[in-house]
Amino acid sequence: MFAFILYSQTGTTALFFAAQGGYMDIAGLLLEHGAIVDSCSIDGGTPLFVACQYGHLDVVEGLIERGACPNAHMKDGATALFIAAQNGHLRILEVLLEHGAKTDAVRTDGATPLWIASQMGHDHVVRRLLRAGAKVDATRHDGATPLFKAAHKGHTAVIGELLKYRPSLGILPNGESALHAAALTGHMTVARQLVGAGADPLLVNQEGITPLQLAVRHSQTQVANYLRDKSRSNSSTFGRGFLQDVHLQIAQNKKLKELLDEAEEIRGLIHLIVENVSIVKNLHNNVLSHTNKDLQKELDTRTCTISQTAIHVQRKLRGR
Repeated sequence: MFAFILYSQTGTTALFFAAQGGYMDIAGLLLEHGAIVDSCSIDGGTPLFVACQYGHLDVVEGLIERGACPNAHMKDGATALFIAAQNGHLRILEVLLEHGAKTDAVRTDGATPLWIASQMGHDHVVRRLLRAGAKVDATRHDGATPLFKAAHKGHTAVIGELLKYRPSLGILPNGESALHAAALTGHMTVARQLVGAGADPLLVNQEGITPLQLAVRHSQTQVANYLRDKSRSNSSTFGRGFLQDVHLQIAQNKKLKELLDEAEEIRGLIHLIVENVSIVKNLHNNVLSHTNKDLQKELDTRTCTISQTAIHVQRKLRGR
C-alpha cells in the first residue's frame, strides 16, 4: 500500500528508494518479485538515475545487469551519463560508457555530459569524456561551450583538459569568447591559459567590446594589466595595446568594423594612436601647424599673383 501511494503521487517506487539509498540487496529482492527496473518517476527519472546521482556504483552495476537502459532519459533529456557527469562520479560514468551510453546525448537545452562536467569543474570526468570522443565544442542553446563555462567559473584544470582538444577560442554563438568570460569574472590563471593557447585580447564581441575593455570596465585590474601587456607584446609593429574607447566607436559601426576585420594594418594603427594619445596630439598639432603654414604660403602666392595681374592690367589700360 505504501509503495502504491508513493507511485501514484510522485511516480517513485520502492525500487527507486532502494536505489537511492544504495541498498542493492533490497533492490535485487524487489526485482526478483516483479519490480520494473526502469520504472519512471513523474519527471522521467529511473532507479538507475538516482543511483548515478548518489554515487552508488554497485547499484548501478546491478541495475544494468538486470536490464536497466543506460540511454533512458528524463523529461528534460538528461541521461544517466549526464547525471553521473554532473556529480563527478567517474567510475559510474565509465560503467555507463562500457554499456553503450551515448557520449553526446543532449538535454533539452542542448547541454551534453561534457558541458555539464565542465561547468561543475570535474576535470577527471572531462578528461574521460574527451577520450571517449565527446565533442569539445558541444554548444548549449544559449551559445555557451564547455570552454566558455569553465572559463566563466574559473575551472583551470578543466580548461587544461579542454585545450588539449583545440576548442574554439573565437567568438561563439552567444556573441562572446571564453577570454571575455575570464576577463569579466577576473580569473587571472584562466586568462593566462587562454592567451597562451592563442586567444586574442583584442577580439571584439557582438557589442564591440574586447576582453581587455571588459576587464577594465569591471575593475578586474590584474587581468586588465595582463591583457594590455599581452596586447602590446603581440603587435607586429609598435604594439597592439591601446585605449579602447576609440576602437569601440569604430567597432560599433558595422561598416567600419568590416573594414577593420579586413585591414589589420588599419586596426593596428588605430590601436597605436589611442594607446599613445599624447604623441598623437603632438603629431596632430604639428600637422595642423605645417598644414596652416602651407595654406598660408599658397594663399600668399596666389594673392601675390593676383596683385601682379591687377597691376599688369592697370598698366595696359593706361597705355591705351
